[in-house]
Amino acid sequence: MKGTIHFDFDISDSAVKELEEAAALLDAEARKMMDEDVYLLQSAWDSDSGIAFRERYLTFAAEIQKSGGDLLIQNEEIKEAARRYYIAEQEAKRIASENGE
Repeated sequence: MKGTIHFDFDISDSAVKELEEAAALLDAEARKMMDEDVYLLQSAWDSDSGIAFRERYLTFAAEIQKSGGDLLIQNEEIKEAARRYYIAEQEAKRIASENGE
């Protein structure tokens, strides 16, 4: 169709679901790292280098958790863009039908 833009809502929905799953996986991994792994490190490695390693490890885990949050933000932006496009598409159809196209 001339003068149209095709937006695949199924692909958009699929991308949203994949981002949600990736964010949940990152969050779960970060929580595991911060809970279980650090506990094991604290009980097994009690020295200055152990303390330094734990601090870096916790920083890394926090960065992973932040990445999961960033994915959720991007996910919301994709959903909002799809919603706006859908509204614009419906409005374009309405205008076209009023003009007899």
